[in-house]
Amino acid sequence: MDLFESAGGTAAVATRVVTLTGITLAVGAVVFRFLVIERLSDSGVRATHRELPSAPWIGVIGAVLAALMSPARLVVQAQALGDGTPSMLGAVASTAWGMAVIAQGITAAGAAAGFLLGRFGSGRARGKGWSMAAAATLGLALSPALTGHAIAEPRWPLVSLASDWVHVLAAGGWIGTLVVLTLEVRRDAAARGRGDRAAALIEAFHAVALGCAGAVVVTGLLSLWLRVPHPFRDLWPSVYADVLLWKIAPVAMVMLFGALHGWKGPGRARAKGARQVAGTLLWECIFAAIVLTVTGMLVGTEPPGLR
Repeated sequence: MDLFESAGGTAAVATRVVTLTGITLAVGAVVFRFLVIERLSDSGVRATHRELPSAPWIGVIGAVLAALMSPARLVVQAQALGDGTPSMLGAVASTAWGMAVIAQGITAAGAAAGFLLGRFGSGRARGKGWSMAAAATLGLALSPALTGHAIAEPRWPLVSLASDWVHVLAAGGWIGTLVVLTLEVRRDAAARGRGDRAAALIEAFHAVALGCAGAVVVTGLLSLWLRVPHPFRDLWPSVYADVLLWKIAPVAMVMLFGALHGWKGPGRARAKGARQVAGTLLWECIFAAIVLTVTGMLVGTEPPGLR
């Protein structure tokens, strides 16, 4: 069976991938603002939010992508179930799945507004904008659980929803924050300045990434057990297992690059400048993008445990 067909078709996979990418970027922007930047003071490097502009812009981009995918997902689902007429579109929108997708668009729009206020506001307004973005992003990160396998878990639905929510937040805190970090390091590399700030950012990010990666692994295993209670008996052979293996490989590469950056990155940046790590950080982002693409297929593929 074609992997895209088993995941609902090319259009459905594409809208899910873009949605997941948007959510990941929005979460990453929030984590970078509230965790990574705040940890810089421990390294003695001072940097204001204005001096690190990538986070709000990445947040805006991610939130806008997620908002645009809300109507797109409704249209794709209506076309999959019928002829895509307004009546069918209204029927899809009135379902629990459709209302969750609409909520995705609303929370994404709120997050985008918060990021913009956090970027262009002044004084208290800037702080309120970031708080608004953080609250809306927390709600936005729940949408994959409400529109995917988690909500269909018959035994422990609340555990399934919570696990999926934490998984999305942790993945965003890992991969989304990585994107912001890479942009900031590449800005330093383009300026051909010393690599002290890049090194400090990598060190601050590495501590956050370790916690997020651990949460991703734990919640991923929990979700797999919930979907497939007897994995050694039911998982193979299945299309779900094939896609899962395709996901594990790039995740391992992201972990490998992350370990190398955490171990050698700060020293290389301080010794030879930010350019020494900018290229490998970009490669880590490329493998992370592959992870998101395969995840868009995995969440649309029926697990053997749900048959």
